[in-house]
Amino acid sequence: MASFAAAAAASLGSAVIGTVGAIQQGQAQNASANYNAAVQNQNAKISEANAQIVSQAGAEQAAMQERKTRSEVGQIKANQAASGVDVNSGSALDTQASASELGALDALTIRSNATKEAYGYQVQGVNQKAQASLDTFEGQNDETASYYKAAGTFLGGASDASSNFAKYRMVGGI
Repeated sequence: MASFAAAAAASLGSAVIGTVGAIQQGQAQNASANYNAAVQNQNAKISEANAQIVSQAGAEQAAMQERKTRSEVGQIKANQAASGVDVNSGSALDTQASASELGALDALTIRSNATKEAYGYQVQGVNQKAQASLDTFEGQNDETASYYKAAGTFLGGASDASSNFAKYRMVGGI
């Protein structure tokens, strides 16, 4: 007789402990997901900063290339003039124009590469923000699910306790 009563008490105790455990597990999962979301948001800020740094560096490198090109074209012109060549016509002018065009192409390549790299960081930042949102949502779902799991655990334990208590009564316990 006493074993049915003990079983009923154990079932009820187990239900309470399982319920509390399920809720704590969901809260811990939510906290972990929120931490992951915070990390992803911080990573997104770093990616955005990297995109700006790369863009600025690319603009500076392109400007430096343009100055270098002007210097090279000036040097070509000076060498041509020192050689007695008319620097404002014919192949001398074509040589200067070609050097200027190649320098402009180099500057455009620098800008293009910086833009592509900055875009990569921007995309990475967007992906990190999306992951942060997903992590936050997942944490909320984990916590909500823990309440359902807790309710199921409690109801299952209460049902077992009720069944054991009914057996206890049937054998003349109360």
